Amino acid sequence: MRAESMAKLPIRRTPAYVAFIDHLRRFYAYCGDPQQKHIIEVVSKTHEMYLLKDGGRARKVEITAPWLSQLLNGKLEALPSADKLAALVLALQHWAVAIGLEPEDPGRAALPEWQELLRQAKGNAKQEACDGVLVTDGLAEEIIRGPVRRPVREPVREYARRAAGASKPPDTAMSRREDGQEHHVERAARVHLTPGELNYLLRHGSYASTIAPLIGDGHALYDFQGAVIFACSAEHLDTAFVLLKSAAAAGDRRALDLFALCQEGLTVQMGVEHARLLAEEYRLSGKRREYHTFRSCATNASVHDGKKYWRPLS
Repeated sequence: MRAESMAKLPIRRTPAYVAFIDHLRRFYAYCGDPQQKHIIEVVSKTHEMYLLKDGGRARKVEITAPWLSQLLNGKLEALPSADKLAALVLALQHWAVAIGLEPEDPGRAALPEWQELLRQAKGNAKQEACDGVLVTDGLAEEIIRGPVRRPVREPVREYARRAAGASKPPDTAMSRREDGQEHHVERAARVHLTPGELNYLLRHGSYASTIAPLIGDGHALYDFQGAVIFACSAEHLDTAFVLLKSAAAAGDRRALDLFALCQEGLTVQMGVEHARLLAEEYRLSGKRREYHTFRSCATNASVHDGKKYWRPLS
């Protein structure tokens, strides 16, 4: 496709673009929601503050207030370049430490996950735009231009520990009656996905990209679907369990049924079984994007067998 044709693609309305910008906005809030003028100044110094592995300096990056504002409001015609994203992430991490929100700065060690997410999001957005897979204007407006839902600040593994029955009480508790029995499920804390977790979602198609900004915010349906997607990878079972608990606490019937089965632990096999059920449900209803997402989860699932490699499920 010629460059001038590519420029006309509606990249800004693709699920992958919206999911990436939403994630970046949450990260900005997570790091203290600094005034843009402060971050712009720090960005211009990151090449001096964070040396490369060989001791050299990266190329100096400068951003402007209009560019940053357009980025955070989803108005840029394309996702940021790798060097601008790296400088922005480094600046935000530095700011979070400087104001006492974080005890230490991971520096450049955090960048590979962000760069892989950017690569995946750009590829997905281009393909989605070519295929005409777009987020509705109303949903894009709600996600990108609405108030930033500030993410929680504790690691997801800590949430999983609490969800499994640790000492600190949860924020709320819900009770739901299903099949004549009363179920009491304490709501797990909201989840802030990591760049790696969002990248995992984007690898499973445009429907996963579409619901990514809604996962972890207390939507029972999307939390359950997110739990199923994450449960198809042993690497993400902690995240899956927290989302499942949240969906069950909100009264989702399927989440309650699955939660009742996994008191000894959520397994990849459980995730695959439910992904197959959802895939078949969407196949029968003719919803192709949803079908392809859950079929992808089921067919690409992996489990760890105790050795130093991953093997696909048969």
